[in-house]
Amino acid sequence: MLGGTDLIIALFVVFLGSVVYSTVSFGMGLVIVPFLLLFVLPIEAVIIVDILIAIVALSVAFEARREIVWNKTYVLIIGAAVAIPIGAYALDVTDPTILKLVIGGTIIMLGIISLLGINVPLAKNRVTGFAIGFVTYLCITALGIGGPLSAWYAIAQRWTVNQTRGTLSAYFIVANLLALFCYISMGMVTADIWINTALLTPATFAGILVSRPLVKRLKLSTFRYVSIAIIFLGGITLLARELYKLLV
Repeated sequence: MLGGTDLIIALFVVFLGSVVYSTVSFGMGLVIVPFLLLFVLPIEAVIIVDILIAIVALSVAFEARREIVWNKTYVLIIGAAVAIPIGAYALDVTDPTILKLVIGGTIIMLGIISLLGINVPLAKNRVTGFAIGFVTYLCITALGIGGPLSAWYAIAQRWTVNQTRGTLSAYFIVANLLALFCYISMGMVTADIWINTALLTPATFAGILVSRPLVKRLKLSTFRYVSIAIIFLGGITLLARELYKLLV
């Protein structure tokens, strides 16, 4: 169970993660997971973040509910539903270094495509939506990081700020709850995980409140560049962490 200095640091990091997610609708795992891994086991970190993201996503989806693009949301959810059991199993029994390296490289490549404004016709295809939903949750359930893939998909749709926030959040709510059900059914959720999640939850609400003035002032162009920056950060973080493990 988290306590003392560890808890204070974790609360601050969760607060920052909540501000980031509430503003751009992804990136919470990127902020929290690297630090949480200093205090808890990888399985525990992934499950705690899964629950915290669902809480923040519920708030964002409710706030942007009138602009959710439902016909894109369900395709992402179907892809996620297929991937979640596979990712949960991988989290439980493996350390998929090669998968992490490939995904990290892919995220950076997609970030470059978004930054340069390159039009990718396939991005608007329903099959691509299914694939993004699948790969995102394969990464999230196995690695704790995967949101930047969905963010690239959202940017490619040319959605407004609230369409992106609402649609991705509706997707993350359903998929994260499905993932939690999967973790519970596999006996991976312990009492310590529930306690640590309860201890960290107040920081998510603080982040939600702080982000609201930021969202109201956020222009679409600024939103796009902030999102791309977080996409790059996600890919670089994943690659650097795995390359360091291989080299040390």
